[in-house]
Amino acid sequence: MKGRIRVVLAVAGAAWLAPRGARAGDDLADCVTHTARPASEIVVPLTDRAPSPAGISIVAGETLCLAGAVQERGFLVPRLADAARGEPVLVRMHLETSARGTVFETRTSSARWLRYRAAVVSGPANLAFPTSTLPVSPGGQSFEHWDASVSRLLLHGLQLFDPPPQISVVAASIAERGGRIGIDQAGVGGLVGVRRLSVGTFDAPLRASGYDPLPRTFLGGGFDIGFVFSRWRFEWPLFFGSAGAFNPRDGSHVDAGIADIHIDAGYDFLRWRGLTGFALGGIGVSSFTIDARGAHWSYVTERASGLGDANRIKLESGVLSAQVGFEQLVPLGKASANEMFALMLSIRGGYLAQFAQEGWRTDDDSRSVGGLPSVDLGGAWLSLNVGLGAYSITWRTVRHE
Repeated sequence: MKGRIRVVLAVAGAAWLAPRGARAGDDLADCVTHTARPASEIVVPLTDRAPSPAGISIVAGETLCLAGAVQERGFLVPRLADAARGEPVLVRMHLETSARGTVFETRTSSARWLRYRAAVVSGPANLAFPTSTLPVSPGGQSFEHWDASVSRLLLHGLQLFDPPPQISVVAASIAERGGRIGIDQAGVGGLVGVRRLSVGTFDAPLRASGYDPLPRTFLGGGFDIGFVFSRWRFEWPLFFGSAGAFNPRDGSHVDAGIADIHIDAGYDFLRWRGLTGFALGGIGVSSFTIDARGAHWSYVTERASGLGDANRIKLESGVLSAQVGFEQLVPLGKASANEMFALMLSIRGGYLAQFAQEGWRTDDDSRSVGGLPSVDLGGAWLSLNVGLGAYSITWRTVRHE
């Protein structure tokens, strides 16, 4: 039905559409019914059986002052207020049509909320098309707007009621995320960190060649990819660290490196104001490399078998990982209606425990190398991570008592 899409107007924003004398401050004791129709055409039965519930018919230009008995569950049996007897007016209704459209104003003097059902009546056949309505607050006023083709309404089911505590839906804070199925958070970022490694096996030969021992702490960086499903976290970190033994006599050096890659899974045990605490465990591989040749450095070439002309050797091991960390999400803006971009800042630390190890191999073509001592690739680590990602907004209900 063309033009019957109703636009709900807030009282403050729609007051300019209201007819004169229909402001929220008016006293319903001064209400006067303005109509050219008899009461029998205004208060109309809704069925053919007696007793029948009554409805209110209102046409453009009319003001109706209603009274009536309040029955069980607050339903109102409406009638036109008897102005001669000074009967209290419970509801005032006014329908007005102009070139700008049709405005329906409802005002109640009750200390309870008012709701009703309504239908737009059209054409010679008096066809009624249901339409939604606004509840009216205690002692309040509401305005509803249609286009100018609407000139008659049928109202029924008028009811006074006390609503339950208001329930609204709001976006949960970051700390309240979780408890949902689907990706709750995803991100990728870089990291800088330190890795402890027991490389004392090479101390004696390095000193014999004029070098300082290798540091036990390797510095480096890498990246981390992660996902969170509800509170379950899955991450794939990759770390590259390096250290060097220097010869104080001529500045030559023997370089070593460590690479760790593992897949971790765990749980977010803390969520508070954007701060998340988590614990993860997983499995991966660590790879240690060291120069096989260098100035004054012949320990490897003298003892290793199968080295050939390789300049670097490696030792790989399977590792079990465990870590604990804390992450802060800093919202950067909306990605969609239910997602936010975020800066992801975290600090985390853990330990890698070696559980299986291959022998030494050449770094370039992985040929087996014998005759060298083993190195335990387990050790502690610490990293600072910075990344970009997105997290979903969890919606929750709030009761307003």
